[in-house]
Amino acid sequence: MSIRFAAAKRPCPNRMDWYQVRFATRVAANDNSLRQIRSDALHAALRHFDQHGLAAARVAGEQAEAALIEGDADGHSLWLDICRTLDRRTAAHVASLAANRR
Repeated sequence: MSIRFAAAKRPCPNRMDWYQVRFATRVAANDNSLRQIRSDALHAALRHFDQHGLAAARVAGEQAEAALIEGDADGHSLWLDICRTLDRRTAAHVASLAANRR
């Protein structure tokens, strides 16, 4: 059995008009509302991610727990912000553990 190429008889038109394309591409699909994230926490999270890679959120959560155990409220808040910037679920888990310890 041979394979034969059959080209389309007419080109397929674009399904979206130019104004629909412009509107659809205005905002990135993975935009997680960066306005909610403080810029200093974002920069700290990016530096932390550079050092720890994909484990950065877990390490930040561990640092937040360690700061809470030591009684360092500012350190706990900073590490929790970094963890929240990287992964909201992990930060929520760490925050619930902190609430249970109090």
